[in-house]
Amino acid sequence: MRFLDELDIRKVGERRWRLLSDFRFESDKYPGIFVAPKGMETNFASIPRIAYRILPPIGNYDEAAVIHDGAYDDKLITPNGQRINCVKHVADNLFLEALLTETLRHSKVGVARANLMYFLVKTFGKK
Repeated sequence: MRFLDELDIRKVGERRWRLLSDFRFESDKYPGIFVAPKGMETNFASIPRIAYRILPPIGNYDEAAVIHDGAYDDKLITPNGQRINCVKHVADNLFLEALLTETLRHSKVGVARANLMYFLVKTFGKK
């Protein structure tokens, strides 16, 4: 599991960013490469304002949030451009895997925070 690209984004609204290039994640749990395509928009982590002190909407987990947003919104594609339709539990599992990748890569997210964020999206995320 690893990110294959650096996140290249531009702010396009108060809480919206657009990918300026493809952003790829290679999963171990679901063999293959998941691509958040150039032009996809994200709001990063959808955190209720009341929780910003603990989990701000932008942080060391932005890459994982982009993959999760793409999975929730059926925007992810394969490297050859085929649309990937993710059911909720697959999207949430990809999020956890990407969060743990961030922890391994930067040692900034942390396993406890990754598991907390996974629990929150699993419990309160889109149905």
